[in-house]
Amino acid sequence: MTRCTAVLRASVVAVPALAVLLIGAAALAPAAGWGSAVEAASVAETEAPEVLPQESEPESDDGPEANLPYMFAVFIITWAVFFGYVFVMSRRQNELRQEIDALKQRLADSEQEAGPRTE
Repeated sequence: MTRCTAVLRASVVAVPALAVLLIGAAALAPAAGWGSAVEAASVAETEAPEVLPQESEPESDDGPEANLPYMFAVFIITWAVFFGYVFVMSRRQNELRQEIDALKQRLADSEQEAGPRTE
């Protein structure tokens, strides 16, 4: 029984932590520019850009900084889900603890009613 309890306690921490890591990695992938090299290579193979003298262009919003609002949103959502999960698990744990205490009390009451055992 203690082995099951230890595994359950470990999974309560490990599952949300793994979820946070995976969601964080998914959010950081576009911000870090992963995948943009592949897209740039495929565009370079299909089109040859013309080199023209250009006047000062305003900087575009295609850089990694453009993804910061999305990353922040995913960060907030991830933490909200994590704390919601912790809240639900703590409520379930308290309910189980109360049920165990009630069962112990019923067992003690039934043993008292039966009286001492004589063998």
